[in-house]
Formats: sequence, structure tokens, C-alpha cells
Amino acid sequence: MGSVALAAPTGKAARRLDESIQAGLGAVTEPKIIDAAIAAPLAEPKTLHRLLGYSPRTRRFRYDERHPLPARVVIIDEASMIDLDLMHRLMRAIRPEARLVLLGDANQLPPVGAGAVFRDIVRAGGSQATVELRDSYRMDPKEPAGRNLWLVSQKINAGEAASLIGPSSKPEDSVSIRESAEQVLFRGAELMEGERDAFLDRWMRERVMTPRFRTLVEGNDLDEETLATIEAHLGSHRILCVTNADVARINGFFQRAQSSRLGEPVMMLRNDHERGLFNGDSGVSLRSGIVFKGRSFDPVLLERDLAPAYAVSVHKSQGSEYDHVALVLGKPDHPLLTRELLYTAMTRARKSVTILGSRDALAAGISRIVERSTGILEQLA
Repeated sequence: MGSVALAAPTGKAARRLDESIQAGLGAVTEPKIIDAAIAAPLAEPKTLHRLLGYSPRTRRFRYDERHPLPARVVIIDEASMIDLDLMHRLMRAIRPEARLVLLGDANQLPPVGAGAVFRDIVRAGGSQATVELRDSYRMDPKEPAGRNLWLVSQKINAGEAASLIGPSSKPEDSVSIRESAEQVLFRGAELMEGERDAFLDRWMRERVMTPRFRTLVEGNDLDEETLATIEAHLGSHRILCVTNADVARINGFFQRAQSSRLGEPVMMLRNDHERGLFNGDSGVSLRSGIVFKGRSFDPVLLERDLAPAYAVSVHKSQGSEYDHVALVLGKPDHPLLTRELLYTAMTRARKSVTILGSRDALAAGISRIVERSTGILEQLA
């Protein structure tokens, strides 16, 4: 391990961190000696469990205060997903003289496990320990749709439901109400209260199984460029749901509408280190097998580890980004429908978010926040 260690809570997030670093390095048009010097020693990002040397067999970690990580700088991405126990393990394993850099969005959903450690660290850190990045590189504020998404996400985060969907709302920073599926423009933030099946039919035709995409997946000449085009197309959109029950219903809707599984988006449900696949990785079903990042795998070997991914939960979408998102809200009183969940879903999109649900449900979600008390904030303050 080099002097800099890179990690993230999940395999998918670690892979995205690696992709972002490589894209950033590749964007340097005239690399200097310092650029090569920075790139050369960088280790491949790992999951936090792998970084800390976790053994599933013994359920123990290799690194702790007695055997600390050798890295002088530890950089962790998607830190909002780290629960209390794992953060404790990480802190124990870092050398006293090492520098820890946590990257993340404290306003997103807290981890599935206990605590909201990153949020508490940010709230207690002050200007000496934290830096807030205010510019969005996912939504383009120079474009009307991108600016609308950005402003709406900020209002959700601030709990301003009335100005988003009320009579006093302004088009630039509010959610546009659509009366039917055909009225949806797929630009900025829109809300449609009825005609869910009609919307799903349109989503299938215009987002998933477009004529060009169907031609590509039904063809026999799947070269590297074609596979990249197929995967890029499926990665450009996703339906996000508050509950797993809605995920199952919508995936079932799309599966029943198709005569075959060709072109079906799929997702890994567990880490498979032997094959280099991780929980949350997205792939596609083709004639050659299940394809992930240009590599084909026997579907029989992966059958129990896969789920259709026309729709995924908002929790599963963390660390991902899409051009177009459809968000299924469900009932206003559902406890999972929170401000943090709405903000997380909204900030997955570059160009559009179509909210499928009632204005009451959206307002209820904005008013409901995740309350977690770990005691860390008081100790750090």
C-alpha cells in the first residue's frame, strides 16, 4: 500500500471513485511531471472493509490501533454512508500522524446501519475542519433544466415545501405539475399525480427500449464499442423508489411487458471478489450472457446474485448519477419518505426528475427528517 489510501463504503462507490480519478487525470490535456508523479503512486480504491483487512471467515479486521494502516493520507468517498461501527473501526486503524479526508454530502440519506457520523462531524467541525463545496458538476446551472434541479434540491434540503409546489411558487425554482403522462417534458423537476401505468409505458418506449437500443441488443455483432453504447444507454436513466415493494412491482411491470430478457438491466446483490463484481453494480442481459463493464458472465453462475434494475431503491442509487430519473413516492405517511431521501433522489439526476406521486406526499416527505442521536455531535462540539 502506498502513502495514500483510497476507499469507499461499497464496491460500487469505490469503482466510481476510481473512474472519477481516471477521468480527471485523462482530462489533463498537457500533463506535466507533477501530474505523473501524483498519478503513479495512487492505489486502486477499495471498499472500507478491504482497506481495513476484514476477514468474513473470522469476522475480524487486520488493521487496528495495534496494527495501523501504513498510509499517511487516507481519503474516503461517500462518507455519509459510513455507519457508527465502521467509522469506529476506521478511526482505530489510522496512525496518529496520518491525515484523514472524508468526502461526501451530509444532507444525503444516513447509512443503513446505526448513526449519522459524517453529518455529525460536519456539523461540529466548523470552518477549521470542513470545506463546503457549493458548485454542482452534475447539474449544469447554466442550463434551465439543470438550474431548476439544483434550486429545487436546495429548497428540499431547506424544507421549503410551500414555495416548491404552492400557489406562490416560481417556475425557475419549483416543481412543474403535469396532468398526464404525455405532458411530461423530461426537463427539470416535474410532478405527475396519476396515470402511473401510462407513464411507465412511455418510459419503456422512450427511455429503455428505444428502437435503436432494441436493434443493438438483438444484433449479433456486439463489439466493444457497441457494448459501451448499450451500457451507457442503460446508465442514462433509472426509476427510483422509496420502498422495495414498489421496486418489485415496477420491475415486474416491465418484465411482463417484454417478450424476452434481451436488454434487461440487472444489478448485483452481493460482492463477488472472485469475479470483480460488487453489490450495486449494474449490468445488462444479452445473448452472450450478463455483461458488466464489457465483460460477459454466465447467467447461470450469477442467477441468485442478480435482480432486475429497471427500478431500484433510492438507497441503492447512492453514489450513482443519471440523466433522467423517475421517483416513485408512495403514501404520504410512509416513514421512509423523508427530506433526506428526496434530496438524495433529486441529486442523482443531471437533466430531469419526474416525481410520480401526490403533492401531499411530496410535502410530507419534505417535512419529515431523519432523527438520529449518537452522542458524537456533543463530544465533538
